[in-house]
Amino acid sequence: TNDGNKEWSMDSPSLRRNSYTRMPPVTWLEWSLKAYTGMETVPDVEKDLILGTISTSVDITGGSMTVSEWIKRSKSTSLPRLILVTAKGDPLQDGGLAFKGVYDKVIEEVGAKNSKRNSNIKGEISRIKHFDTNSGHGGFYLFEPSVFQDVMKEWYSEMRSVWERKVV
Repeated sequence: TNDGNKEWSMDSPSLRRNSYTRMPPVTWLEWSLKAYTGMETVPDVEKDLILGTISTSVDITGGSMTVSEWIKRSKSTSLPRLILVTAKGDPLQDGGLAFKGVYDKVIEEVGAKNSKRNSNIKGEISRIKHFDTNSGHGGFYLFEPSVFQDVMKEWYSEMRSVWERKVV
């Protein structure tokens, strides 16, 4: 992404490195980009383009990659925890890591604004938990049982925490 010029594409080192993996195929990702943004498909032009280089002026992230947009739209004093699973062989891995970086900055800025209100939170846990799998962001269920167990522990802990806050 290039936020300054408002030109968006899926191009990244992980997309170029893993552009011929089967899950998800980059051709499907590009089709999705065009479908979401209303771009016209022009096979005669696109057949010679390098995978991942189709770009658009439509913000395909909905502002989620811009810290100022998060701050502007955040009505809450605290943001939800992020449980992020990326895969080393995934064309979108770098996008997930970039989002993690943005979310971390947003949490810092929202936290700084609300530090006086939230200074007495007991047992505060990390707002971002990241798992980087070897087998894929779906394949780890079968091929990496220890990672799957760790992800499910985090998910269960968060669901339980939400339920307890709701009951109180």
